[in-house]
This record gives sequence, structure tokens and C-alpha cells, in this order.
Amino acid sequence: MTDSLGKFGVMVTRNRLTKARSQNIIDLWSGQRRCIVTLLDEDIAQMVDLFESGQRLPLDVVKKKICGVYPGVPELGC
Repeated sequence: MTDSLGKFGVMVTRNRLTKARSQNIIDLWSGQRRCIVTLLDEDIAQMVDLFESGQRLPLDVVKKKICGVYPGVPELGC
């Protein structure tokens, strides 16, 4: 991957990633410090619910996903 694509990406998908694809994403972080977060339909629905209720920021869903994949990484706020 080139730097022109950036170092952070969000992928929205209806299907969960396979274990192999998830490992590829983790390896991409380990090797190139590039972060890809995958959001499922249920994540988007939760973000909409949070927005409508005003309880929390919808971005909290993304932060939770980041920390679930990349725990203990200070650059990502985990």
C-alpha cells in the first residue's frame, strides 16, 4: 500500500470478516502501521441509535471497534 491511500480506513460490510482476513488486517497494522476498522450493519444501527438518543457520540462505536482489534495501542487511544 502506498502513502497516498493514508493510514486509516473504514470498511462497511454486511458480512463478518473471515479469520484469515481479520489476521491480514492485524498484520497490516503490525507491519505498516495502517489501521482498518470494519463496521457491520449492527454497528451502523447502533451508531444511529446513539445519535438519535443523544446518550453518547456515535464515534464511540468506532473507538470500541478500534480498541477491540488493536488493544493497548496508545496511538489509537486504547
